[in-house]
Amino acid sequence: MSETNADLHEELAALPLPHGVAAAGEIDGLTAALGRRVQRRGDRLGVTLRDARLARRLYRLLAAAGRDAHLFLARPASPHPGGAVVRVTWAAEHRDRRPTSVRYARAFVRGATLACGYLADPERGYSLEWNFDAGGERGARRLGACLRRLGVRFGSAAGRRGGVRLYVKGGEAVGDLLVQLEVGESLLRWEDARARRAMRGRIHREVNGEAANLRRAARAGVRQAEAARALLAADPARLPPALAEAARARLARPEATLEELGAALGLTKSGLNQRMRRLVAMARAHGLVDEVRSSTDL
Repeated sequence: MSETNADLHEELAALPLPHGVAAAGEIDGLTAALGRRVQRRGDRLGVTLRDARLARRLYRLLAAAGRDAHLFLARPASPHPGGAVVRVTWAAEHRDRRPTSVRYARAFVRGATLACGYLADPERGYSLEWNFDAGGERGARRLGACLRRLGVRFGSAAGRRGGVRLYVKGGEAVGDLLVQLEVGESLLRWEDARARRAMRGRIHREVNGEAANLRRAARAGVRQAEAARALLAADPARLPPALAEAARARLARPEATLEELGAALGLTKSGLNQRMRRLVAMARAHGLVDEVRSSTDL
């Protein structure tokens, strides 16, 4: 579990308990995401969980809603893998709610996110997804209905071991959903990491662009020096004075940029570039150098 996802789950579990339709929505979202792990015995429902924080949240919601909830340790914590196993039981209801309000839908998504959601580290990508186990298609459909009620665009795909996966991708889409879930601390940390990633991306692009410019400048300088050397060796008297001056300057400083060389000659970059183009064209026309790149402009 990424630190970003752990922070989100911690904040969701610690939110103030909602009331009324919002409480019903969060309970429904939690139980829908737990799927087949919720077992019915007579008029009671129960679920066994390894996540004590999730079990405690579910129990507090059910108790506040008057659902005759009970919480107990099925297996105490131990140094062995797995830790504590907690069981929650509560009185069953026969109503099957539908997302009729934004408040209900928002709470449902919060509950489903706490139970089976995963927020990717923004350093690696922008996505929030929900993984339903095999047999959880009905819960996935209910979550999809709530996301649509909130105006959230999402995708779906086959999940692990025959399950279903719903997902929201893209920086803006994930950020907007975190706003709707009212998880301010997680949103601030996520946006901060997102901004750092974007800044690094800009720096990398600028550095790569500058490196590419330097490579092009070096290749152009070599080609220009080859043309200048060949023309001066063949018949320097045939070169116009302006071109001869540019040729000698390039041979003296093959590594210089057009701006640097032009400043030394009292020329603009554009003016010196025109002279270099003429030098390369003349050398090519007389067969003095190999075919060169079509542009010597830096």
